[in-house]
Amino acid sequence: MSLLPESASFEELVQDYFLAVRGAGLMLSALDTELVTAWAREGVPFEVVARGISRSAEKALWDARPGEPVLRSLRACRRQVETEIRKYRDLSAGQGEEARPAPRSAPRAPGKRCGTRGCARRCGP
Repeated sequence: MSLLPESASFEELVQDYFLAVRGAGLMLSALDTELVTAWAREGVPFEVVARGISRSAEKALWDARPGEPVLRSLRACRRQVETEIRKYRDLSAGQGEEARPAPRSAPRAPGKRCGTRGCARRCGP
């Protein structure tokens, strides 16, 4: 549970969560802060970033030596967080790539068929 107020910014929430998962530290490095600011500018929800940090910590836990912090920096979580961001955007309506209009077929010369099955029904003789 966080001691941050309800009005805490995205950056504060991510910092608090990362440091809680890491179990040590007082604040993020300048490079980590820049990364969090970039995610905030993109409008990424905190829950998505938190899920990426958690997954990264779980994976790092298997490789960590006893007595070492599981995560050294937020940049170490970047790949997993960006994977979660991609998943979130793919599953969110309107957050992925812009819908592209279907390509129009080239006009056919009169009397020519398009060659697809059932052409006579769709295209006529």
